[in-house]
Amino acid sequence: MIKNLLTGSLARKAGLMAAACVLGMGLVGCGGRLASREMMKAPVVPPPGVLVTMYKAPLDFNFGKEGGTKAENSRFGQSETHYIGIWFIRIAWGDGSLDTASKQGGISNLSYADYEYLNILGVYQNVKFNAYGE
Repeated sequence: MIKNLLTGSLARKAGLMAAACVLGMGLVGCGGRLASREMMKAPVVPPPGVLVTMYKAPLDFNFGKEGGTKAENSRFGQSETHYIGIWFIRIAWGDGSLDTASKQGGISNLSYADYEYLNILGVYQNVKFNAYGE
């Protein structure tokens, strides 16, 4: 079989090389996703969807010493980050910090924080950090 590969047409060789590259990139991509899934640490990690994953969760159950809550009259601020990735081309932008969310909402005493996560086909991801306080 190796001898046939070496003596085959150029188009066949190119096709086999392309198939091997696509298979290799697919395996690396799957392994990367599995590794990142195992690295995700949270009290509850929802199962990812195949096409779209979207959830909202608290950042901490005991935020602050008293265990903060979202009060009806509290101020609200939000910051977000975006990510687009296709194979080895990855672009990320935004400031997803609680400091930015607090400043955006005019919050000086942060009492509660949560986040919203959106993933579409593993190509586009968006994380919003929500800050609540006075």
